[in-house]
Amino acid sequence: MEVLLLAAGEAKRMGFNKLMLPYKGKPLLIHALESALEASSKVVLVTGCYEPEVLDTLKTYSFINHPSLVVLHNPNYSQGQFSSTLVGLQAITKGQCCAIALSDAPLIKKEHYAFLLDHLEDYDGVRVFYHSTPGHPMLCSSNVVELALKEKNTSSMRTFLVDKYINNIESGDPSWVTDIDTIDSYNALSRL
Repeated sequence: MEVLLLAAGEAKRMGFNKLMLPYKGKPLLIHALESALEASSKVVLVTGCYEPEVLDTLKTYSFINHPSLVVLHNPNYSQGQFSSTLVGLQAITKGQCCAIALSDAPLIKKEHYAFLLDHLEDYDGVRVFYHSTPGHPMLCSSNVVELALKEKNTSSMRTFLVDKYINNIESGDPSWVTDIDTIDSYNALSRL
């Protein structure tokens, strides 16, 4: 399994680069990256709006030259998350399944990735829900990765997955949906 870690967004709801917010002594981005690296053979990190800060943080935490990390830039990040997903999927090794993860989800650990892999079986993908809300990361089979690369930048993962055979699993673990989009969500995380 390889991981596509999305760090390209404009953080419009937050109003500033949320990936550098501290949680337990480290930026949100570093929590997400460490877990992704522990869980996979390769991590493809896609930058965008805040690329300089992301690269500086990778240098500060000595990840910039990590042998299992590939950093790509999406110059069209303003076209939305799916455009960044497509940039990252191009670097996924052919024949590998891929977990698509968010850089602002610090509660995701290697065990979450292992859970996805354990439930892939013959499905096109695995998606975990918490109280009917879809979570991240989600896992795509190697076949779905190839199909996604034929999609347009303007598509969305939701539209793309409509006709796919997805193993949808309900979980009682809120970590799957704990991504930091607002000050309120960050303050709630800080109280954990």
